[in-house]
Amino acid sequence: DSTIFANSGMSDYQFSIANISSNRYLLNYKNYPSIIKEKKITDFIANSNIYHAFYILKPNTMDSVAIIYRHFPIIDIISLNNLESTRYQFPIDKSVNKVTVLDKLNARVEEEVNYYKNYFSTDNYIYLLYCDSKNKDLSISNNNFEIHQFDWQGRFLKRYRLNRYILSFCVDEKSDRIYAISFQNNKNFSVIRYLQRIKDICENGEICHPNLITYLSQHQYRIIIIGYCIIPIMVRGIC
Repeated sequence: DSTIFANSGMSDYQFSIANISSNRYLLNYKNYPSIIKEKKITDFIANSNIYHAFYILKPNTMDSVAIIYRHFPIIDIISLNNLESTRYQFPIDKSVNKVTVLDKLNARVEEEVNYYKNYFSTDNYIYLLYCDSKNKDLSISNNNFEIHQFDWQGRFLKRYRLNRYILSFCVDEKSDRIYAISFQNNKNFSVIRYLQRIKDICENGEICHPNLITYLSQHQYRIIIIGYCIIPIMVRGIC
């Protein structure tokens, strides 16, 4: 297949779809939030300086894209079939992420907050690692972490308060459980498994507290860590 999906922080567009055989763009997409009321913000500044995001293709069908804004509690779901989009937005704290435009290409973001830290997606759901903390407050002692669960229609389903510092996570849909990398102290990390099955933790709209965990011993797992992504390879009989 000669079709590629790409996003660049150095263009006016949030993402593009191109055919490398014919050397032409099939789609250039942009639909920035209107959170920052600053007339001098160009599309280039919005993309390169302000609305940093994770871009997730729906794993198997690849017919939808999720845009997860890192500095704002906002997600967009876009259908690549008809370009219809759904935006889910939590209440915005306007005292943080203040933008000062410096020139036509640059802006400065003050009191910067990163809301979404990581993600894991399946064909059914999108799971987002959330922490409402300023960068300088994001230490090992910070346990203000949650996982937000959405479906690919952009519906917010559940939130799980993890009550510990989480570096990365994944979801095993077969066993319906959350696995995560956490720090026990400033030096050593551990892989933990939340014992409650996701479907049993709480009903829609409630705040979930999946506090029952187990630490996996070294003979129970092998992990591949790529950047901040965890891919656990579970030994037989664990899930």
